Amino acid sequence: MKAWPPGMVSTAVKEQGAVYVIGKRYDEALETYNELVELQQQRYPNNPSKMALAQADAFKLIGNVYVAKKSYGRALGYYTQALDLFSKYQGPRSSLAADLEHRISEIKASYMVEA
Repeated sequence: MKAWPPGMVSTAVKEQGAVYVIGKRYDEALETYNELVELQQQRYPNNPSKMALAQADAFKLIGNVYVAKKSYGRALGYYTQALDLFSKYQGPRSSLAADLEHRISEIKASYMVEA
């Protein structure tokens, strides 16, 4: 049996997580996105920057699910991990870092949650 390219597998897993989110099947989305984090480790074993950016994207998705579940403290934790990685590998002024900073500040202001 032919193995699927790692990029295709990662994309399929990411899309499956999105389907779960749309269906409000948040626990299944979390399982799927955590699987995505593990897949990224396998996909980029010799490229730490690509692995970190791919994992940061997955952490952001996990944070989004926790926001949907109204688990704002957990969302902040994942958003902060994603922000740290995006800032380190793309710079603190990247659009992804800026988006995460905005999400983090909104959660802190709206729900009085600290990371």
